[in-house]
Amino acid sequence: MILRDYQQLAIDHTTRRIEDGQTRLYIHLPTGVGKGVILAAIAAQELEAGRVLVLVHLQEIALQLVETLQQAGVEAGLLMQGRRELAAPAVVATVQSLTPANLQALIEASEDPIATILIDEAHHAVPGSAYERIVTGIEAIDEELQVVTIGFSATPYRSDKRSMLSLLPTCAFARDIPDMVRADWLAPLTWKPLRVNVDLARVATTRRSGEMDYVEEELANELLHNAITEEIVQQVASMIEKRPTLVFAITVEHAAQLAEAFRHLGLEATTVSTNTGRREQDCLVIDVMGNQPNTTSQVVLPLVVGVSKAETGNEEEAERSRTTDPILKALLGVDIESGLSLLDPIGQSHYRWVAYRHGYFARVTRDITAIIERDPEGSGLYRSRLYTREYEQEGQESEHRWIAQEYLPLKQQVALVHELTKAIASEAFSGKDAAWLNEPATPKQIAQLRWLHPKLARQAVIKGWSKRTASDVITYCSIKETLIHPPQM
Repeated sequence: MILRDYQQLAIDHTTRRIEDGQTRLYIHLPTGVGKGVILAAIAAQELEAGRVLVLVHLQEIALQLVETLQQAGVEAGLLMQGRRELAAPAVVATVQSLTPANLQALIEASEDPIATILIDEAHHAVPGSAYERIVTGIEAIDEELQVVTIGFSATPYRSDKRSMLSLLPTCAFARDIPDMVRADWLAPLTWKPLRVNVDLARVATTRRSGEMDYVEEELANELLHNAITEEIVQQVASMIEKRPTLVFAITVEHAAQLAEAFRHLGLEATTVSTNTGRREQDCLVIDVMGNQPNTTSQVVLPLVVGVSKAETGNEEEAERSRTTDPILKALLGVDIESGLSLLDPIGQSHYRWVAYRHGYFARVTRDITAIIERDPEGSGLYRSRLYTREYEQEGQESEHRWIAQEYLPLKQQVALVHELTKAIASEAFSGKDAAWLNEPATPKQIAQLRWLHPKLARQAVIKGWSKRTASDVITYCSIKETLIHPPQM
């Protein structure tokens, strides 16, 4: 099995954490980048320690993972409705099938102990869940055996109070959607909201799946109206043009209604669901995508329907804000960007973060800058610190203070920065929504740039930089030394 670079990195960093004694870990990767391949490779590696249990929440995923494990050379059995293969070195089980009696039967099916538990869609593994019962039950069998549990999730953070992090506290490796887009493993994303006459406040919610979501049947009832379907399709058709497109619906019936509406507008459309055979599914997807190997050139437009009338979206906020100035790109090592604001914790933050080659920085006050630095070993994790520079007192040494020296996911580091600095943050320096940011750079800023970087000062005048761009570049030039050469604290 040939692994992509980030897949091998994920395995390497996870292995390192296990060797350091960590036993409850998770890997954060977006959908569509091969978490199953990483899971299979780790399973093959961990078989040396004992049997491997793979927990999933859907039978379809269980069947897919058995195939992936077999492709990695792992003998895998299944435990789910209609299948009971307990003695295999690796067993893929739906969590619903692992009742206390079945768990005991699985444990007793072989003399080899279960030494590794791998959890797909691990955001379901929260305190009080069946996942916790299974993990703690296996750990309790032999206190001297180090049972390693590794979760895999695209969404490790939940909107309610229960969290996967209570069960799996340590992130071993992380990549988010913007990371994978920048690395050309995912196609660039543009979000365009649809305005439809649906009020989600009337739709009941449930935690049946372990997290807050709409009741599928009620949401479908709100959307299964010809007028709403036609309204959605009319808006989407102009975006699709002739490009291959995937549209995600609420139910099979809703998918059929959408497909019929697209056909009515002269667009070829078909439906794919769990009722469609696997071979037919593959053929349909290949046909839609044009059977082209370079899928990054294709446009995949997921249709998210059910927009509350009370909700509004700003399309400009959802697109990456970049500058194409080659001098700035050379200076910072990256394009200046705020991130995909719907997906990126930097873009979601109310601080005015600036990307540079090693991470991000943001002014908190006149003298204090928050710095979030990327792990140079490629784990996709970050550490954070505050840098205080005394502008008015000549000769006084600058101060460095760790916020979190341990490498953590970017979302956690941003939250820690907010928590530590909320009492001192100055909106004039840290805020990203002030109207003055888009005003032309001032003569005082141009003068500062001439002193710091004459070439950039000329560019600022020629290209008409905003106050924001000038301010960010002045900050970078002023603290460049500590950004490029972090202190050993």
